[in-house]
Amino acid sequence: RLMLSRSPHAFFALISCLLPPDVLVKIIRVFYLFVCSFFFFNDTAPPEIYTILRRQRQMCIRDRWFTRANSPAVAEIFEANKHMLRWMKTPQMDEFAAKCAADIIRAHRPDLMLLHLSYVDHQRHRLGVHGDLEHAFRFIDGQMGLVLDALEETGGVENTNIVLLGDHGQLYCDEMFHLNALFHRLGWLQTAEDGSLADYQVYAANCSLSAHIYLRPEVDREMVYCVLLEQQKKYPKYLERIFTKEEAAQMHLTGDFDFVIEAGDRVCFGRALDGEQLITSVNDIKEYKPSVSTHGHLPWKGDKPPFIVAGPNAVSGRIIHGGRLIDHAPTILRLLGLEPIGMDGHPVDARPFLWAVSYTHLTLPTKRIV
Repeated sequence: RLMLSRSPHAFFALISCLLPPDVLVKIIRVFYLFVCSFFFFNDTAPPEIYTILRRQRQMCIRDRWFTRANSPAVAEIFEANKHMLRWMKTPQMDEFAAKCAADIIRAHRPDLMLLHLSYVDHQRHRLGVHGDLEHAFRFIDGQMGLVLDALEETGGVENTNIVLLGDHGQLYCDEMFHLNALFHRLGWLQTAEDGSLADYQVYAANCSLSAHIYLRPEVDREMVYCVLLEQQKKYPKYLERIFTKEEAAQMHLTGDFDFVIEAGDRVCFGRALDGEQLITSVNDIKEYKPSVSTHGHLPWKGDKPPFIVAGPNAVSGRIIHGGRLIDHAPTILRLLGLEPIGMDGHPVDARPFLWAVSYTHLTLPTKRIV
């Protein structure tokens, strides 16, 4: 690097005099790859070179994801629109998704299409639950307009059942509580010299406003549960409730975790591993999820997501106050003329009164099962 920076012409002239041309070409190729990889992985390249290398790597990963996750039938549509992507950035991701959706409708006329637009979610993370979001809603409205235009061109919107839904609401948060830092203090988690996770007996997988707690098989679960309840009493503002996996299952949350912890009001869980500081402001760490507002909370808290159905198979003018996410899939299957089997939820038109059930009336076991 020193010779190149001081006298590149003399350096290459010296090599060319000493080596045969074919060997010289191979050396230059290897040297180029080495320099590029060194610059990329060490972030020491000049900005313009680093930007190109990063962009090339992202394109390779993006293309590889497509070939693994998508149908070859839409390969041409992907190739035609992938220039719109800026890696995982919004609103470009939503513009890409809506454009591909419109192209797929025109080219293939699918029986079922699922489209995920995330710009409103991202802006609420950044601006707050009730921030200045008009621009975000107008943007989503424009992207939906592209899809509806494609439907109109290929048979008419009136011949299509359209469902507009969300998967969660959001709540404001001001502080982060670092559960794994607490576990580090309790001796349940060990870090390496560089601060990364080395090993654990108890670990918290962060879900922003809640966390899933995982135990090694040899760990005494009853002991951990008792200690967690003690910590809840010690930090009542930050740890609202400790759920066993059996209690979580009653709310349709299942998995390999052992416990679920719900964060307190205006608190989210952070990712710090060391035990130096348990509580920080959300403004101190610039992360995507724990920003001004986030999600991962109990379903009866905050604003609820919408579920709007329009089309030939929908009941016009019907409004139901309160609902359950688990009823979404069965209702959509009913719209498609399919009968849901083995699901916890039910189609809305089959058991409408379930939509009025409040989660606050859910009876949880008084005896803890660990």
